[in-house]
Amino acid sequence: MNCFQLRQSVTRLTMAVLLSTIAAQLSIPAIAQPASIQFEPPPPPPKGEPTGRGQGGGSRGPCSPYNNLIALVPVTQGTPWGLTTAERPSIWFHAPNGLLTGATIEFALRDEAGKTLYTSRFPTRNTPPGVFSLTLPNTAQPLQAGGYRWALSISCSADVPDRPISISGRIQRILPQSLLQQQLRQAKTPLEQAAVYAKGGIWYDALTTLGTPRCRSSLPNSALAAAWTDLLQQVNLTPATSVRTITRCGIGQ
Repeated sequence: MNCFQLRQSVTRLTMAVLLSTIAAQLSIPAIAQPASIQFEPPPPPPKGEPTGRGQGGGSRGPCSPYNNLIALVPVTQGTPWGLTTAERPSIWFHAPNGLLTGATIEFALRDEAGKTLYTSRFPTRNTPPGVFSLTLPNTAQPLQAGGYRWALSISCSADVPDRPISISGRIQRILPQSLLQQQLRQAKTPLEQAAVYAKGGIWYDALTTLGTPRCRSSLPNSALAAAWTDLLQQVNLTPATSVRTITRCGIGQ
């Protein structure tokens, strides 16, 4: 190899190294994929008397707009039931026709023996179709570990006799184990936190973790909306899976 050929080889090698360095510096890191969410149902509770239904009944009077009201809770042994770690959890509902001014909502929480622990009664106001939540307020006693029964009823007119729309279900509070606490600390986003709750079978907390940020911000979050839809579909709550609007959180407070 003569001197000219040697200089050409060195030049090509130098250019190759330089181009490789520039490419490495300009390379765009892979976009992190959003955390997937997978609900793993916990063992069902001991069988007991069904507490009611997870969907509004068939009224033909003033309450008829609420016939399709449903609780966004998996149905277990014929009753909406799920776990929570929260002392004051939220329960979510889908109102396909919204809420109308003039009705009255009553919410009650009882222990498994039927003793009433908390009740709230308040008027509704016009709310567009979508999802709303009821949250146990700070004035209520915090839930202890164990099972509870909740009930929501809507009375629509004091002047026209009509059967109230009623929905009821169960909620069981569990104390978070150290592994769950560690996983939640490591989760960086609401989506990752919701995925931790869902994998642990903790339904109420998973749904609340996805829903609450959407109440607090008017900006759309496609990742949270997609996870919300995915989670509901996994427990056959298909009527609500197309709902991307959360209209009100913590009504009655």
